[in-house]
Amino acid sequence: MLNIKQISTDGKITFNLSGRLDTNTSGQLDDALKPAWEAGDCDIIMDLSDLQYVSSAGLRVFLTCEKKCRVIGKSMTLTGVSQTVREIFDIVGFSGILTIE
Repeated sequence: MLNIKQISTDGKITFNLSGRLDTNTSGQLDDALKPAWEAGDCDIIMDLSDLQYVSSAGLRVFLTCEKKCRVIGKSMTLTGVSQTVREIFDIVGFSGILTIE
């Protein structure tokens, strides 16, 4: 199960994710992000403080978001990344591709 809370402030949209981002829930996040990509007028912050797990399907959503933001001149930043999720990013080499604070 994945819970997504969206907060818009000062030209940024923060997505607070909690639960599991996997094959069953990655479409839910993709659908939540599409309006932000299409509007193209704000940076995206993903707060992963309460994200317990991310699968390859979830990683694809992060990578797609990063690419779409870059194309429109905006940024995507990941915050609150737990040690467990950080290890997954490190193993697949995404730590060097994604902006993680």
